Amino acid sequence: MDRAAFRAFLIACLPAGLLAAFLAAGLAGCARPRGLVVGSKNFTEQEILGEIAAQQLERRLGALVTRKLDIGGTLLAHEALVAGEIDLYPEYTGTALTAVLNSPSRPTRRPSSRPSRRNTAAVSGSSGSRLSDSTTRSRW
Repeated sequence: MDRAAFRAFLIACLPAGLLAAFLAAGLAGCARPRGLVVGSKNFTEQEILGEIAAQQLERRLGALVTRKLDIGGTLLAHEALVAGEIDLYPEYTGTALTAVLNSPSRPTRRPSSRPSRRNTAAVSGSSGSRLSDSTTRSRW
């Protein structure tokens, strides 16, 4: 095939190739979305919270929501989250810190972060005397 014939072949096939590539990309984007998967642990409060979250996602986002309630304990629910089997599940912050993140149950405090009795005047803005009743009353 000479150079002119090859060039004519490319020019003739290029639009068809581009059209096929755009159609393939467009159809891949039109695949049915997976939606969201809401999970919960295996006790009543968590199941109720999971159902509330699922209903809110459906109502507010109009999203397709699949429910995987009653997964098991904390570690099973977290493993399902990490593996991508679920997108979210309700969790207590204390449980998340201690069981999932392996953080100590009591945070350590620095002594300097808490004002001493001598520094309360600086914090309250007074000279150590009790604030007047007009500043401590609620305005509501």
